[in-house]
Amino acid sequence: MHKKVNIIIYLIIALLLIYLITMNLIDHFKIKEYEHYMDYLDTEISIKIYSRSMDEKIFDEIENIYKEYDMLTSNKESNVYNLYYLNNSEEDIIEVEPKLYELIKIGLDYYNKSEGLININMGCIYDLYNNYIVGDDISCDTNINNIELLGENKIKKNNFNINLDNIKVSYVNDIVSNLLKEKGYKNYIIDVTSNKIVGEKDFNSKPFSIGIQYDENSIIGTINLKNKSIVSKGSFNGFKDIIHPKTLLPMNNYLNVSVISDSDMLSSFLVNVLYFKSIEEGEEFLKNYEAEAIWVLKDKTVKYTNNLDYKTI
Repeated sequence: MHKKVNIIIYLIIALLLIYLITMNLIDHFKIKEYEHYMDYLDTEISIKIYSRSMDEKIFDEIENIYKEYDMLTSNKESNVYNLYYLNNSEEDIIEVEPKLYELIKIGLDYYNKSEGLININMGCIYDLYNNYIVGDDISCDTNINNIELLGENKIKKNNFNINLDNIKVSYVNDIVSNLLKEKGYKNYIIDVTSNKIVGEKDFNSKPFSIGIQYDENSIIGTINLKNKSIVSKGSFNGFKDIIHPKTLLPMNNYLNVSVISDSDMLSSFLVNVLYFKSIEEGEEFLKNYEAEAIWVLKDKTVKYTNNLDYKTI
């Protein structure tokens, strides 16, 4: 009798051990969500990684990248040769950090490629609007030629007030996205206000479903994305984001324009151009790039390019 009891006990223990081992294996291979939140580049940043395991040091590395570019592109006084130092220096020739110099080079290139619709010499305009000086009261020199690069990270002092808001976020997002891929992480989402980069799959192992807004709190439709960037632009982004670089006045023809491409830099570049063009002009401009676009008109009518899987809510 005792022998049978012992056998039953051993059997129960064996089954319990098998159960625990099985549950540990299931948990080991289960996809988990790892998330990290930051506040740099004048905005909130959310990084989510979906993986069975993760080296937590990756978030430290990512945060250091955003922190570095936050200091470089800030228009606030600091102990580095940042944008504030450049805009306020009284030296005839100013040497800046190489990474900041590179961003300014990109900005000058964007001016030409965008037909003048992306102008990094708009800092004074944004300052005026922030102080509620508008319309006929605007007096500001936004001539892009005031920014003269001399090479070797040196810039000639002139009448400029450089603002890199249309470049800095997407530039750093692409750096971080490439880092995640290099580290072997395929499934992730980088969410920085109106910029989103998604990897292959979400937490449920499906393509990411991204909402298309018509105001700050409302979504009008969705699209499924995989290994793409989507950048949106509308009045919900902030007043200064809809100031036309040529008229220097706000333009509000759309509730939202969104661009989808393989690169956050490209999506950001294109959305900042398309927002100030008609749909027909925008479609023509897009022919030169591998990208898709969505326009949400003021009456909430939605127009989009042919290759998008857009679903109305």
